[in-house]
Amino acid sequence: MDDALLKHMIDLAFDQVVLVRGDGSIAYANQAAARHLGYTVEEMQQLSIMDIDPKVPCKAAYREMWDLVDKNGPTAFDTLHIHKTGHHIPVEVSASQFLHNGQEYSITIVRNIEKRLALQKDLQEANEIIVRSGTVAFLWANKPHWPVEFVSDNVKALFGYKASDFTSGAILYDRVIHPGDLERVAAEVARASQSPSRAEFAHKPYRIISRQGRVKWVDDQTSIRRDEQGNVTHYQGVVQDCTDRMLAAHELKRLTNELEHRVQVRTEALAKTNQELEMSVKELHRTQKALHENEATLRDLSQKLISRQEEERTRIARDLHDQMGKRLTALALETEWLLRQDPVSKNHVQALSEMIQTTAVELRRVCQGLRPLVLDNMGLAAALRALVKDFVTHSRETGIEADIHDISGLGDTVDITVFRIMQESLTNVRRHARASMVSVSFKQTHLGACLIIEDDGCGFSFKEITFRGDRYGLLGMEERARLCGGQLGIDSEPGQGVRIVFILPQQIQTHTEENP
Repeated sequence: MDDALLKHMIDLAFDQVVLVRGDGSIAYANQAAARHLGYTVEEMQQLSIMDIDPKVPCKAAYREMWDLVDKNGPTAFDTLHIHKTGHHIPVEVSASQFLHNGQEYSITIVRNIEKRLALQKDLQEANEIIVRSGTVAFLWANKPHWPVEFVSDNVKALFGYKASDFTSGAILYDRVIHPGDLERVAAEVARASQSPSRAEFAHKPYRIISRQGRVKWVDDQTSIRRDEQGNVTHYQGVVQDCTDRMLAAHELKRLTNELEHRVQVRTEALAKTNQELEMSVKELHRTQKALHENEATLRDLSQKLISRQEEERTRIARDLHDQMGKRLTALALETEWLLRQDPVSKNHVQALSEMIQTTAVELRRVCQGLRPLVLDNMGLAAALRALVKDFVTHSRETGIEADIHDISGLGDTVDITVFRIMQESLTNVRRHARASMVSVSFKQTHLGACLIIEDDGCGFSFKEITFRGDRYGLLGMEERARLCGGQLGIDSEPGQGVRIVFILPQQIQTHTEENP
């Protein structure tokens, strides 16, 4: 063949062809090779392999590669070529050596492998995504038992078998499908394969048996591959574990059935109960009517009970004051006489005298608690100030601030109610609050007569004192307030102190003044 014709044919070749001398210099490069690196053919013939291959930096390195090809014969390998602009291009080089007129040459066929490497990278990333997702990719041949020609490396996590167990034919796919589901799975494959236009299908979840003998549920989305004649050659699918979902679905179904049964039983019971309730409602209406009729009577009885209680307290207080007071006075006089007549027993008699005085003071305090004479003699404001004075005497650890105004014409019932509410409140502060300060205010406001007792003590929980049964004092205050037409508010939280507010509305106060 004519050399010119041969050169012309090589120049027209799509592949890059480079003829290299034994010293690494380029003897010839076709148009494709020159164009690939951005040179002209003439410029290429001025270069050497060391100029375009960064992996062959010197002649010594080139000779090592030359000897390797000489030893192994025609050789293909991947390397990099340097473009005229300086960037590197990945290439595949196929090299073979020959002698011509006593001169060593290497003929190299060069192919750009940028697309191949990019595809390999994409495939690697896709495989990594598959592995991370837990989805197993399969390629089954359309043959008996569905032999596996490819499976992703993460198959072991789901099936317990290595990829090679499937691809070697040691494990056939139909052998890992649960016998109870195999017939259905085969029918789904056959039905989908019969339709020439069907490209993919999804199995209903089916069970597999892992190498360890564990039964698992899987989802299987399968694509059908056909040859040019339309015959099915392969099935390509992705299999994913859905055991947790199926077990949850089965448990949900069981619970739903159980719930439906319970609902049915409960509905029947409710129907029966409804009849009983209708009868009970009628009885309740009758009872409510009776309760409403008795409510006014109970209010009257409660008011009379409190009035009788106050009357009895007043009688007892007066009896104690009159009778015990006279006797204590007589005893005091007797002890004074004994002190003058018997100096020898002075210490004993003096102690007895002090005891009598203490008893007299305690007697006055008890009488004050039962029915303060100051309330009857000097009015409500004076009685409230007496309570403050008594609190100061007996509660040295708690300070008190008082702002008490004279409000007349409230009536005996309201007077004693205000007194008892303040008395009970200060008693609670002294016994339970552990407060450093308590404030008392009684004055006329735009809402009406208003009593406020507030401390900075430990406070309490309504739920807790109700549970312990310690709420009777508060209930007594509430009942007294209700009976005289007033409003009582009690606000407290643990650690936040207590605030008690009693208000006698203006209209109630006016009515009381008109009807003492």
